[in-house]
Amino acid sequence: MTNVYEIPVVADGYDDAYQWTTGDDFYFEYVSRADRVLDIGCGTGRTLKGAWERGWRGNGSGIDPASPMLEHARKATQFQWLQGFAPDFDWEDEFDLAFMTGHAFQQIQTDSDILATLRAVRRFLKPDGLFVFETLNPLVRGWERWPELTSRTVDETTGDEIVSSMDIRGVVDDRWVTIAHIEESPAWNEPQVILETLLYTAKDALDALFTEAGLTVSEQYGDWKRGPFTDDSGEIITVVKPA
Repeated sequence: MTNVYEIPVVADGYDDAYQWTTGDDFYFEYVSRADRVLDIGCGTGRTLKGAWERGWRGNGSGIDPASPMLEHARKATQFQWLQGFAPDFDWEDEFDLAFMTGHAFQQIQTDSDILATLRAVRRFLKPDGLFVFETLNPLVRGWERWPELTSRTVDETTGDEIVSSMDIRGVVDDRWVTIAHIEESPAWNEPQVILETLLYTAKDALDALFTEAGLTVSEQYGDWKRGPFTDDSGEIITVVKPA
């Protein structure tokens, strides 16, 4: 399996760049009801750490292939942090809940790796366990609007303005979308560019993969307020359970 974000600069600024959102509230509802929880693609561990700050006191583990991310996660010593991909681990009937946030599911780059991940999740879950994740809906082609999105922030240390934008560097079969995350400042000699490739998977294809992995859909939504999924929904937010 491949990973595209093992870049220290991403890890160093990740928690500051991504504050708690309504999406995190959605996941926290499930974490708060579970005792033993697994965060797949945990990154810096922000979701488990945020749940702890909000009073959850369960048993949490996180796995991620990116060592710079895990260096930050391991500052939260109350959790277990392990390096690797889900199929690398041999847990069985261990977890009440597994989840993937921040579109980490789209970091999986092939259908065969998605299936291997889902089969691992099926093995990890207790008979009444749940797996929760989100993936962007390819039908709305949201990447076409990303280059229009620009934000400006000020470096608290230097006072320099930083302009952040995105550029689409490639689209293959409306599934693999390569994005350049660009940061520029008048104080810098050149912009900082981080490349990322996301894999889009349509709802029908997901359903087929769930069936092949021994999972079935329990809940599915099109937004973080639990609106129904439609072809126009930006997200495919899914809760599955062992079939």
